Amino acid sequence: MKKSRNLFLSSPERQRLTERIATGFSRQRGDALLLTLLVLAVLFTGVVYAMRSTMYDSLASGNTLARQRNVHVADIALRQLESLILAAYNNQPLEISGVGQAWYRNVAAGTVAPPNSYWASCLGNSTAGLNCGSLNLKVNGSNLPSGLPQTALAVVQPTGMQDAYACSTQGYRAIYYDVFINVAEPNGGTSAITETVYKLCVMS
Repeated sequence: MKKSRNLFLSSPERQRLTERIATGFSRQRGDALLLTLLVLAVLFTGVVYAMRSTMYDSLASGNTLARQRNVHVADIALRQLESLILAAYNNQPLEISGVGQAWYRNVAAGTVAPPNSYWASCLGNSTAGLNCGSLNLKVNGSNLPSGLPQTALAVVQPTGMQDAYACSTQGYRAIYYDVFINVAEPNGGTSAITETVYKLCVMS
């Protein structure tokens, strides 16, 4: 005859079982909390990265638009500078007629472009080769709209290149000059430096 198994647990056994179940539940709650914290940390990192990326893209886009605007303003400055060149040249090379003009940089032919730091101290500088001229920008006699740069800095320097056949008028030769124009936003946030090769026809 088989003995029947006692289906009832003694008090110590029930206590041990209860402790194991409680320990298991506590461990599961701890694991779930740790997992939740890890997920929140990953989500927070992703949100911060997305916000920084958006802010950087917006700033870069704004700076690009400002530089493009400055380049267009430099075209206006170039037309104004051209009128000053034509008024000064008196049918002579700028190596002669341009000396003494604030915008003419009296340096050796083929001198490299002024570095970015050049523009911070060139205005009013009396040292030859370290000077630049200032242009008050206008269109048909009127100032540019508010918010746009109102002035530009300019430098004209010799390239050393000439062409006896590039001018349509007989007896004239072409002399080429590098023209550098610096246009900065009124708040100083962005600036643009343009380079142009200018052809001047003078009597041979």
